[in-house]
Amino acid sequence: METVSLYQLAQSFEEQKQWPEAKLAYRQSSLEHPEPAIPLCQLARIHRQLGELEEARQVLMEALEQAPERSEVQCELGLLFYQTGQLEYAVPYFQQTLRLTPDCAEAYYYLGKIFQQEGHEDKAQRFYQQALLYRENYPEALNAWGTVALVQGNNAEACDLFSQAIALRPETAEYHKNYGLALFWEGQETLAQKHLLTAIQLKPRLAEEYWHLGEFCARERQLNAANAFYKLALRGQGISKAFLYSRLGEMAEQASEPEEALYYYQKAVQQKPEDWWPEVRAATLLPWIYNNAAEVLSWNHRYSENLDYLQLQQNFLNPEKIPPITQFSQNFLLAYQGFNNRILYERLARFWQVLLPKFPPLPRPAFKHRKKARIGIVSAHFYKHPITECFGQLISQLAQAGFEVSCIQIATPYQDSTTAEIASKVQHYLNFSSETQVGKLAEQIRKMQFDLLIYPEVGLENLTYLLSLMRLASTQVVLAGHPVTTGSSNIDYFISCSLFEPPQAENHYTEQLYCTQTPSITIPKPIPPRSLLSRAELGLPEDRHIYLVPETLFKLHPDFDLLLKGILANDPQGTAVLIKLKYYPWHEKLLKRFETSLGQHQEQVLFLDWTDQEIFFMRLLQADAVLDSLYFGAGTVAYQALGLGVPLVTLPGAMMRGRVVAGLYHQMGVRDCWAQTQSEYIQIACRLANQPEWRKSVSEKIKDKQAILFHSEPGVQELIRFFQTLLKPESTQVHIFPEKDQV
Repeated sequence: METVSLYQLAQSFEEQKQWPEAKLAYRQSSLEHPEPAIPLCQLARIHRQLGELEEARQVLMEALEQAPERSEVQCELGLLFYQTGQLEYAVPYFQQTLRLTPDCAEAYYYLGKIFQQEGHEDKAQRFYQQALLYRENYPEALNAWGTVALVQGNNAEACDLFSQAIALRPETAEYHKNYGLALFWEGQETLAQKHLLTAIQLKPRLAEEYWHLGEFCARERQLNAANAFYKLALRGQGISKAFLYSRLGEMAEQASEPEEALYYYQKAVQQKPEDWWPEVRAATLLPWIYNNAAEVLSWNHRYSENLDYLQLQQNFLNPEKIPPITQFSQNFLLAYQGFNNRILYERLARFWQVLLPKFPPLPRPAFKHRKKARIGIVSAHFYKHPITECFGQLISQLAQAGFEVSCIQIATPYQDSTTAEIASKVQHYLNFSSETQVGKLAEQIRKMQFDLLIYPEVGLENLTYLLSLMRLASTQVVLAGHPVTTGSSNIDYFISCSLFEPPQAENHYTEQLYCTQTPSITIPKPIPPRSLLSRAELGLPEDRHIYLVPETLFKLHPDFDLLLKGILANDPQGTAVLIKLKYYPWHEKLLKRFETSLGQHQEQVLFLDWTDQEIFFMRLLQADAVLDSLYFGAGTVAYQALGLGVPLVTLPGAMMRGRVVAGLYHQMGVRDCWAQTQSEYIQIACRLANQPEWRKSVSEKIKDKQAILFHSEPGVQELIRFFQTLLKPESTQVHIFPEKDQV
C-alpha cells in the first residue's frame, strides 16, 4: 500500500510539472514497487522529455534488465531512439512492443511517423489507421494521417481528419495550421484564413513557417497564396515586418498593382527607415500593364522625378547596406514604354555607381605573356532559356577560336542539360550563383583578369545589372539579349545587327554601338508538328478569322489597341486571340483596358491559356493572321513563326527592339507584311485573314527564303573577328584604363 501511494505521489508531481520531485519519487518507488520497470519507464520518460537523453538511456537499460518482456520498456526505448533520430534502432523496439502488446496505439503511431519521414506514405497511413483502431480519440494520429492525405492530394479527407483532431484538442496550433492549409488547397479560403489565424494566435512563432510557405508560393508564382501567407506571418513573431511588407510589395508589383505595391513599400520604410531598398523599389516602380497611353507618359515622368529624388538622397544612404536581392531589375520595364529612355538609364546607373564598391583602375593585360586572351561570359541564364538559345553557338565558337573562355553562372542556381552542354564546350564553368553580395562577386570576377567580359543581356535581373555598372575587365560588352542600353559608363560596346537598327541608332545607347552585318544570334529552326489539332481542339472558333497576337502581354502598349480596334472594326468576322500568362492574371488588366480602348469590339477578343511549344506552333499555323506588337516586337517568336512559314504583320518602331521582324524580312527579301503606317498594318492584317490564297503565296515566299534566318555562322564569325581586333595587343607597353566618367 505504501509503495502504491509513493507511485501515485510521483504521478502527482509529474502532473504538476515538479520535475525534480517527480524524478526522486519515481526512483524511490522503483525500489519498493512490485514491478520496478513501471516507475523506471515513467522516470525515463521524464528524462527524455527534459532532453536528458543519456540519463533516460541508463534508466531504460536498468528497466530492460529487470523486465525485458515489458512492452512499456520496449516502447520507451523506441521513443528514445526516435527522439535522437536513430530511426533504424527505434523500429525494432516498436515492433517488439506490438508483439508483446498488439493493441499499443502509441507504437503504431510512431511506426507511422517513421515510415512517413522515410517517404512511405501508404505504409504510414496504415499504421495511423491501426493506432486509431485501438485508440479512437487519438488527436496526434488523426493529425498525422491528415498530413499524409494532404501530401497525397486528398484535401477533403485531410480536412475531415484535421477537424476531428481540433475537436479533441482545440488549443493545438499545429492542428489549426494544418486544417487551414488543407482548406486553402481545397479552395475554402475564408475558412482557411480563420484557422491559419487561430494557429498563429496560439503560437506566434508560426510566423516563420508562414513566411516559408509564402516564399514557396512566391517561387511557384502563386501570388494570391504568397500574399495570404505573408500577411499571416505579419500577425506573428520572429520575422522582420519590414521584410514581409517588402515581399508583399513585390507580389503586388508582379500582379501589376502599383498603388498597392507603393503602400507596402511605404509600410516597409516606416518599419525600418535605415533599409533604403524598399524606397528605391518604390521610386523605380512601373506597372506591367498600363491603362492608356497618357498613363505611360505619367509613369515615365514619375520615374524621372524619382531619380532626381534618389540622387539627392544617395549621399545619406549607407553603401554597405546594398541588399542581396537578385530577382528584380529597376530598368527592365522602361524598355516597353515606347520611348528612347537612354537618359533615364544613364541617371539610374549614376545613382548606383555612387553606392557600389570602388575599385582601382585596371591595367590592360600583357598579351605577349599569355597563350590565349581570356574571355568571361556572365549570365543568370545558362540553362534552357531564350538567352542561351540565342548565344549558345557564339559561346562554343569563341572557345574554338583560340580564346580561353569562362562561363560564370550567377543569381540563379538552376542547371539542366543545356548547362552541361555549355560547360563541355568552354575551358571553365564557374557556378557563383550562391553569392548574392554584389561586392564580393565583383571581386571574384576581377581577380580572374579577363581581357574581355561579355554580358549576354543586362536588365532581366538585378545582380547582372549591378555588375555591369562596375569595371571588372579592361573591355566589357553587352549583347542584345535585352535589347536596350545599360546606361553604364563601364560597358564599352553594345553588340547589335545593322538589319535591326534604324538610322542614328547610336543615339539610343550609352555604349559604343557595334553592328554585325547579319545577326549573330542562333535560334534553332522550329520543327513543325507532325499533325495539327483542329481549331476546336485548340480552343479557337472555327467560323471566325483568327488574328493571333503571340506576344507576352506586357509588350502590348496601349497604342497597339488602336491597331487591334481598326482590324476588328474592318473585319466583323475577326477574333483577336491573345495568350494568358502562365502565372500572372495580367489578362484581367487588359480586359479592363479593352472596355475603353476597343469599346464594342472587346467582344471580339479571346484569351487562351498558356501552353507548351507544340500547341503554340499549332496555334501559329491555324491563325489567319499573326500580329507583331508595337515598339517592342517579337524576337524568338519571330524566328519561330517565320521558320514555320507563318507571315507576321509588322510595323517597325523607332528602336531596335521594335524592328527585329522587319530586319528578318529584309534579310529574306520579303516585304509583303512590312507596313509603313498604322493604316497599312490594319490593311495587311485584314488581307491575310480574308484572302487565304494571298496568305498562302506570302507563306511560300517565306518558306523559300527562311533558311537564311537559321544560318548564323557569318554573323557569329564577324563578331568573333571584332573581338579578336579588340583583344589584339597594340604594343608591349601596359596601358592603364581608368573607369570612364568615374563617379
